[in-house]
Amino acid sequence: MSIQKTLVIAFSIGLLLSACAANVRGTVFKQADGTYKGTYSAKNEREALKVIHDDAKIQCKNEEKTEKYVVVNQNVDKMTEQAEGAKEGFAAVAGSAVTALDKFYGSENVRGTIIFKCEK
Repeated sequence: MSIQKTLVIAFSIGLLLSACAANVRGTVFKQADGTYKGTYSAKNEREALKVIHDDAKIQCKNEEKTEKYVVVNQNVDKMTEQAEGAKEGFAAVAGSAVTALDKFYGSENVRGTIIFKCEK
């Protein structure tokens, strides 16, 4: 097998694995009242909730030396597409195909937030 084929196969496998990785993005920060707030975007609600609660546990372990936390508020909302006006012909077909592929291959479809407090 030539070096070019090997490189193409390795690159393809890397792309495939990166596409299959969890597509949850988020951040947690401490608020002035001592609670923590996390905001996330994910492909689906299940992924978002799993990461939200895993991160709450990790944050409390790192910052407060405990894995116990109490949820003050939690919310997961589905993102909706906003119509940009009616498209016609090829533009409408291409736009709906891109939207369908985007949803399937990892675009964020939900946004989640959590406010929690670490317990000792």
